[in-house]
Amino acid sequence: MKKITLILSALFIIFGGLAGCAAKDGGSEAKSASSLSANEKVKLTYFSWDPSQEEALGEMIQKFQEENPNIEVSMQSYKPADYWTKISAMAASGEMPDVFDMSSGYIDEWASKGLLANLQTWIDRDIKQDDYFTSIFDAVRYPDKEKGDMYAFPYAWVTTVLYYNKDLFDQANLSYPTEDWTWEEFRNAAKKLTIDTNGDGTADQWGFWFFGRYAQIEPWLYQNNGDILNPEKSQFEINENGKETLKFLTDLTTTDKVSPAPKDMKGIKQEDIFPMGKAAMWVDGSFMIDNNRKVIGDNFKWGMTSVPRGMMTSGIKG
Repeated sequence: MKKITLILSALFIIFGGLAGCAAKDGGSEAKSASSLSANEKVKLTYFSWDPSQEEALGEMIQKFQEENPNIEVSMQSYKPADYWTKISAMAASGEMPDVFDMSSGYIDEWASKGLLANLQTWIDRDIKQDDYFTSIFDAVRYPDKEKGDMYAFPYAWVTTVLYYNKDLFDQANLSYPTEDWTWEEFRNAAKKLTIDTNGDGTADQWGFWFFGRYAQIEPWLYQNNGDILNPEKSQFEINENGKETLKFLTDLTTTDKVSPAPKDMKGIKQEDIFPMGKAAMWVDGSFMIDNNRKVIGDNFKWGMTSVPRGMMTSGIKG
């Protein structure tokens, strides 16, 4: 079987949005693709960063192979904690998988190093622009985010949300959070949901859980017109709204005491604090939904809504 180091348009349409390994000869992807005959055997390797999607991806791969019997796809899945270590080591050794999951945050770095194939030729040929929210294409363009070529194809659109424990809200006789919630409404609810049940001076139930990951900070900044980078996004430069945002988040732990300090939750995965029922609210990515479902099970009812609006915004939704 001939193994090619490029991404075929039919494959990345099925997979949604992935990066393709650049050809080792420095840019002969189009020539290699056009030289393939309809019956020529091709074997592709695909790396996924989400083992929980193995079954669904396997079904798509099976369907794709039935429609393209000359192409065999071998999939390998890794836990997120291991994925980047594995893929980075392979990149350093020059032995990359043909197709792999890629974060938009790494597109510029990996494309500049020649690790990603330029997919623009196949996207122009095979993708119907009207079928997609094309504004998200800019995230995978290089080197210019408006006019550059695409070095990956988006397949997942995630957002950041406020998760909340409905049972704890019901017990406190509080209305559930809404997309119009302000920071002050959020903080007041968090205070009422922080409870010291045994009177030892330490909360046994927290109103909120703030760990400090990027997905737990950025949405609050956006909801307050805050920024921590200069306009060129090349260096740290925090504006006044950004300072206000970081102070608000810090105060939740140090002043309002509605969130535990991360050191006090040592030994528990940060993503399990909310689903274990230790905190009534939590802000993180929609990619945490699956973990919530697994850990919470039938233990309590929960919901999610928009991150509360900051003091300097006028209905901006993050």
